[in-house]
This record gives sequence, C-alpha cells and structure tokens, in this order.
Amino acid sequence: MTKGEARMTKRRSCLAVGLLGAALVGCQPSAPPQVNGGKPLPEYNPDANGGGLEAALDDPVSGRMQDIVYVMLSYIANHQDQLPDTLEQLREVPGQGPTLNLVCPGTNEEFKYSRAGMYAGKDPRRLIMWEPTPSHSQGKARACVFIPRIEPGAAVIPEVRIIPEEEFQKAAPAIQ
Repeated sequence: MTKGEARMTKRRSCLAVGLLGAALVGCQPSAPPQVNGGKPLPEYNPDANGGGLEAALDDPVSGRMQDIVYVMLSYIANHQDQLPDTLEQLREVPGQGPTLNLVCPGTNEEFKYSRAGMYAGKDPRRLIMWEPTPSHSQGKARACVFIPRIEPGAAVIPEVRIIPEEEFQKAAPAIQ
C-alpha cells in the first residue's frame, strides 16, 4: 500500500468513526479563519494518486471542509437520510454544530453549498460544497465535497477533493 493509499484509508476510517463519535463526544472546533495562514495552498496534481485527493489530505481548506462533512453526516443520520437545505442548518446539530466554522480559510469567504448539487466532469457523484473562489494552484483549482447518491440505510461517504477550475466551470446541475 502506498503512503497516499494509507492516508486515504485512514481518512475514510476516520470519517466512518467520526459519524458515531461526533454525536457522542464532538470534535474540537476549527481555529478562526486565516487567509492561507501565510502559506501557499497545495497544488492540484492530476497525476497524483487519486487526482486532487493527495493534495486535499494536507490542505487547511480541505480540513475545514472535512470538519463540516463530519457534522453533515450527523445531520443526515438524524434527518431520514436527507441533506440540509443550507449549511447554516448544520449549526442545529448537537455538539460541534453551534461552533461550526463555515468560512473557507483560503479565501475568508463562506463555503458555497447546493443540496441538489451538480456533476463535475465524469465523476458520478454530486458536488455539493465548494470554495467560493479557487485558491489552489494560483487560482487554477478549488477544493470541493463530492457525495454519492444517498440510499436509505446505506453508508454515505463524502469525499473532499481538489479539482481543476476548468472542470468546476463545466459542472452541470444535478437532476433531482
């Protein structure tokens, strides 16, 4: 197993455990937003293992999105497998919801969200949350959250990825 695959396996394991643990224990809230923390964000590398996934593993923007995803999983579990209408509804989730930071540390703007989502490129999953402005690879890529179709009783495994801006701009609205 490569280092990237091991980190991805760990990330997915944490995501599954996070759904259970977040409702019981809660996670520490993210630090207040800092525009890039003075450091450049990871580059999008289409040749890396998993495309933009490799860069997303060590990215502050993707990390903030992952915090939101954990709360979203709790919301989905408690609302008959439904996504929230808005990200603000996640603040109703007991535990970390009230302190959830919805601001992108790369742009200092709130993340964008669409319950219906859209399709980007050939990915069959819906893109439901994204950076308001591309902040990776000198504005040529942005972090996004993809989610599979939610089936009652099935595991929901959202994925944070960094995709090229060109692919994002071609995204088509999902048909509900």
